[in-house]
Amino acid sequence: MEKTPPGSGAWRRIFRWPALAGLALAAVTSVPYAAGWRAPLPDSRFNGALEFHHDFNTYFAFQRQAQSGDWLFHNPFTPEYHEKVFFNLEWLAAGKLARLTGWGPEAVLQIQRVLGAVLLGGALYRLLSFLFETEAMRRLVWMWVMLGGGFGWVLYLRLEDTDLARSMFLDLYAALHPFFWVMLQPHNLVAQGLAVTGLWLLLRAEQTGRSRDFLAAGCCYAAVAAVRIHDAVWLGLATALYIAARGRAGALRRMMVLLPAAPFLIYYTWLFRVHPVFRVWTEQSNLPPAPPSHLALSLGLGFVLFVLGLGNLGDLRRKAPARALVGCCLLAGLGLFYCYPAIRLSLQFLPALSIPMALVGTMSLEPAVVGAIRRSRWSWLAIAGVLAAHSATSWVLLSSYTEAAREGQSRTDRRLLEAYGWLNDHSRPRDIVLAPPAHGNRIPRYTHNTVFCGNAFSTVEVVEKHRLIAKFLDRGTQDEFRRQLIHRYQIRFVLLEPPGLQAAWLREVFRNRAAVIYRPE
Repeated sequence: MEKTPPGSGAWRRIFRWPALAGLALAAVTSVPYAAGWRAPLPDSRFNGALEFHHDFNTYFAFQRQAQSGDWLFHNPFTPEYHEKVFFNLEWLAAGKLARLTGWGPEAVLQIQRVLGAVLLGGALYRLLSFLFETEAMRRLVWMWVMLGGGFGWVLYLRLEDTDLARSMFLDLYAALHPFFWVMLQPHNLVAQGLAVTGLWLLLRAEQTGRSRDFLAAGCCYAAVAAVRIHDAVWLGLATALYIAARGRAGALRRMMVLLPAAPFLIYYTWLFRVHPVFRVWTEQSNLPPAPPSHLALSLGLGFVLFVLGLGNLGDLRRKAPARALVGCCLLAGLGLFYCYPAIRLSLQFLPALSIPMALVGTMSLEPAVVGAIRRSRWSWLAIAGVLAAHSATSWVLLSSYTEAAREGQSRTDRRLLEAYGWLNDHSRPRDIVLAPPAHGNRIPRYTHNTVFCGNAFSTVEVVEKHRLIAKFLDRGTQDEFRRQLIHRYQIRFVLLEPPGLQAAWLREVFRNRAAVIYRPE
């Protein structure tokens, strides 16, 4: 079996193969999107996203601001006025790309998925070059990581008299595995791609000993922080553990990796802990981690390998940089994931678990796998069977989302889009719109408006605002209450579903079968 150690002429292959494999994975996971766009349903429009619609409406709203020329963002899901102070590199770049090309956010999302798959696939393969000597083993582990899933596929067997619940399988609904990121959640894909790139650059810097290489890794860490702060916290903690495990020699150079990300950590701590509007994202979020048993089921065969490979964590005490770094990444991810309630959003650290856990589980398998391949050609069939079983949930998800897109899920009524378009054309930027919460979450995606109540994570005092909207819509409510609410929050438009409200001081300015828009007088 040919060995291709880092630094040899094999780097060309190390760059080329994962790029092609990443493109192939992006193409395969595009099938549900193609089904959504091609579905023969002319009365509705495909949303461009398959899942997490509340989240994607938020992402697209920020991209819209960047597309309109902004470099910092305001929160359009709450009426309390505030300056534009939020920075996110991912949504800024997506919005500027849309501005440059004239494409919509849905098209930019597909570019983001493709670039993210290539970035993560390439960075992962380069990281594997420090862990495995043979190209065959690197490719096998790459496919194990990028295609893997858990045991969620058992729910699709439609077993009778079973107590299994969907919530037990994070691989079905949470961003645990890279295949899931590529297909459904590019936000995690980009952040993890940058994070794995940073880890690879750190190991390369350890190999060369050059300060500029440590600084390059640090710049990548800073990019992670500018895209998704949770991944930056995990990356920083993992690196700190690694620095401690490696000892004093070279510690100062390794600490250079952490410095570029420090300003972003300070900034986001202020933004999400102190700022009167953006701090609600953490105050109103309560995402406890899954029990260890659920995590084990969601990792599937990967968890089995992880248990068998626990002995690899002993490399933390030895001087094997790559293995020590992977072990530190795993310890940091598990610690942060199960630090609830100290961190109420600990579920956000879930994406940090699957790759380190898979690498810990496979690091000691190379001699056995390579030996089996040399001894018998049938070993490839056994390996292919195990890989197919490990990736079963990924292909089940691909099939189920494709079928759902064909049947008309993840779509918006074109008459609603007509109403949103009218609102955008006949209002000023940041004019406040009162609408039921379902519309409030969508309006900032399609218009330059701010809504009275957008979603549970972004709206200040969201429970109170839900109560106020319910009272506003109640037929028995006195008009005086409605007028006071309109005046208090300086609401310029009211969007309701037909038949709407009858009030002399509400002037109807738009109506179709899906929406009625009023302008208070």
